[in-house]
Amino acid sequence: LSGYDRKMSAQRFDSETGHVMDTVSGQVRAADYILHAGVGLFNTSAGVERGQWNAFVDALDPTAFNPGIQSVGFIAAVDRAGKGAYLRRARAGSPGYAIEPRGDRPEYFPILYLAPQRTLGRRLVGHDVGTEPALRSALGRSAADDVPAASDIIYLTAAEPGAPREPGLFLVRALFRRQPGPSGMHAGRGR
Repeated sequence: LSGYDRKMSAQRFDSETGHVMDTVSGQVRAADYILHAGVGLFNTSAGVERGQWNAFVDALDPTAFNPGIQSVGFIAAVDRAGKGAYLRRARAGSPGYAIEPRGDRPEYFPILYLAPQRTLGRRLVGHDVGTEPALRSALGRSAADDVPAASDIIYLTAAEPGAPREPGLFLVRALFRRQPGPSGMHAGRGR
């Protein structure tokens, strides 16, 4: 290539790269607005039930303006001492609810609500994201800095057995209750 052709190729590359960066940045901002709205929902109520969460996410319709969003969820922060009470409350709305993987840990970060619940979503409810280093790191950063944080790339469980696992990420925003509600459930590491 001539010097002129290289210069033009570099300019096109820079332009395309800038466009991609702007698009991704806008999608992350849109996803954060959704998470921020979820924080607002929890901060205006003593407790949010599964049906309320589902209606809230349905009204937002996040996939309409950001097709990269698979689901919007609520992750609880539960310590070992509170696990039994947490499971009783969670099972009141979902009798088969369990924290996975099973085991005794000082703290748990299970997905309590996830909407819309496609096949993959049904399999993730109850999953302790604290057992995934990339997700636990994002939870910690969000709580420490009170900002949204993205996980590193993770490979999501396949929606159907035998299907390939898809790369993705979690964007999380810690919820810090202004006044603890009777539910005692919080998102991220917020307590």
